[in-house]
Amino acid sequence: MDAMIDAGEKYKLNTMILKKRRLELGQIPNWDDRMENNPETVIEAYNKSK
Repeated sequence: MDAMIDAGEKYKLNTMILKKRRLELGQIPNWDDRMENNPETVIEAYNKSK
């Protein structure tokens, strides 16, 4: 999503809808090796990003 927003801004396109949707979804959390065997960690990180 961020790559699409960056590209849109680079070419001066309207990115308002993409930014709104990103706010609704939250950021994708950075990967942590502990997440490999513990799916709850992924869910917690995602929920914190909202």
